[in-house]
Amino acid sequence: MKSVLDLSAKDARAFFLKSESYCRIDLPPYFTFDSVLSSAVKVMEGKSIKDVSRMMPDTPGERDTPKRHENVNYLLFGNKDGGYGWRPLQIIHPILYVDLVNHITSEENWKCIRSLLQSWHAAATQIECLSMPVVSESKESDAATQISSWWENVEQKSIALSLDFSSLFHTDISNCYGSLYTHSIAWALDGSSGTDRKERQGKIGAGIDWRIQAMSYGQSNGIPQGSVLMDFIAEIVLSYIDTLLQTNLSAKNGLGSFRILRYRDDYRIFTMSPRDGEIILKELTEILSRFGFSLNSQKTRHTEDVIKGSLKQDKLYLLSSESRQVGLQKKLLNIYILSTQFPNSGTINRLLTQLYKSNLLRGKDVAGNIDVLVGIITNIALKNPRVYPITAAILSKLLSFKAGKTEKETIVNKILVRFGELPNTAMMGVWLQRLSLKIEMQLATTEKLCLIAEGGKDIRLWNSDWLDDEIRVSLEDEEIVNRSRISSMDDVIPIEEVELFKDGIY
Repeated sequence: MKSVLDLSAKDARAFFLKSESYCRIDLPPYFTFDSVLSSAVKVMEGKSIKDVSRMMPDTPGERDTPKRHENVNYLLFGNKDGGYGWRPLQIIHPILYVDLVNHITSEENWKCIRSLLQSWHAAATQIECLSMPVVSESKESDAATQISSWWENVEQKSIALSLDFSSLFHTDISNCYGSLYTHSIAWALDGSSGTDRKERQGKIGAGIDWRIQAMSYGQSNGIPQGSVLMDFIAEIVLSYIDTLLQTNLSAKNGLGSFRILRYRDDYRIFTMSPRDGEIILKELTEILSRFGFSLNSQKTRHTEDVIKGSLKQDKLYLLSSESRQVGLQKKLLNIYILSTQFPNSGTINRLLTQLYKSNLLRGKDVAGNIDVLVGIITNIALKNPRVYPITAAILSKLLSFKAGKTEKETIVNKILVRFGELPNTAMMGVWLQRLSLKIEMQLATTEKLCLIAEGGKDIRLWNSDWLDDEIRVSLEDEEIVNRSRISSMDDVIPIEEVELFKDGIY
């Protein structure tokens, strides 16, 4: 793999314009944005947003702007914790996305951004950024390669640092993407926060700032979550903060040796004493507050066992557990119990993936216990939104043991009722539709993605009222669902459909 910072402007543009980079939300594979992105690329060739915006009907000579319109991006609320927590995921309007990519990856702008980030990373000598987007150079997807990068660069490096340090603090930023102040992008790339607006016009950061506000009805708090491009923009601000933290800590008299590993908004602070860790946390808190960020106090913890602290708690529990349950139902119950102690963890996802691949889902334990097994799986999914895709795959396998369409519909409807008790579970609805499409069952849903997959006409995913009419119509004609892919799908969801996303946005 290679970092996005190793790419030329041309290659970086191609990377960000891949469908996989554009939308990293865990959707069934028949959703594809290649066609609509290609259309947007053609529209925006050599043009600005102003060039493609409609003329204002009541103001001769004036053009509309997306900033005047609500819901320009498509907002998909995802359940965050199996309760009342929610996460706003966004599929950015294709025209606005391509325009932002064009701005960032122009030869001059990309050269400047790369240079700044590389200089910041070099200057932050004791703070290592390990979350820059990566490009796969193998058959593995970029998303899967990013996960491999996390294991190699964060967990393994953390364990290695136990040779040098005896104290570890672990913390992260609360609601990082939702709190990111768009003007801070300009502060990082264009200069100080005190720079006059007129002086910033035409600068790189100010251009990114304006374009993100245009997606959000003019709001300057928060950036859309759900694309690799936005991950990269967050890295710009967080890497800039790294340099400020390094400068301040280097000036601290009496502070002992330390090392910080940062993966996006997650910080691991290694020191020789708890006191030094507290000093660093205080300094980090004060710097973050200037950017509208705050540390998540519930996730801030300290340990003097660096080995244990380097491993995720769910993984540590699994390694230390003496339970070796056999049999499908017992294994599922064991996973359910684990999920109640460490909800939404990657370990649950991995265990379910292993279970799917095992012979247990083909054995005699299944046929007589389908309702029981479906009940356990459904309750695991209810409390762990991260595992929606793999639980849908397991459910599809269990349903294959039901011969009649009516029986299958009854079970799917029961699952829908259970999910209907919680808010913001549209994502599970999308995956349950993957099951229902093959048994020719129509879900009672208002989710636009589901309606489009069912063949609904005149369903508009994005608000394009600000666009020139001809461009708007041509964009709306582009399909985001591969109909032939749906026709060729199996009733049982193959592991390839869900394993690619095993550690995606959830």
